[in-house]
Amino acid sequence: MDDHPVVRAALRDLIVATPHFVLVGLASSGEEALRDLARLSPQLVVMDVIMPGIGGIEAARIMVSTDPEVAILLISVEDPSAYLDECDRCDRIACLRKQALSTDELSLVWSALSN
Repeated sequence: MDDHPVVRAALRDLIVATPHFVLVGLASSGEEALRDLARLSPQLVVMDVIMPGIGGIEAARIMVSTDPEVAILLISVEDPSAYLDECDRCDRIACLRKQALSTDELSLVWSALSN
């Protein structure tokens, strides 16, 4: 999920290109992602930290409290972990710089979060 259409398209392409991953939805805001959570039941949500309205960190907090099985990958151009409080650092949330996104990194993050 990202509020920029070009980044959303790149994320879509990355997820589709990652072996064993299936894209179940795209969202342009935290609000939209939260509405889709129950309907789509994603195992992994990839979302930008900073967006208008409900940002990625707040959406991640709500998602993990709503569905403890969902894994969240927060992404940002800057180090996304710098935005997290200690209470946000749970075993269902990971952080990665957008520049580091690749099919290999996505698979590694999923492997770490799904254990």
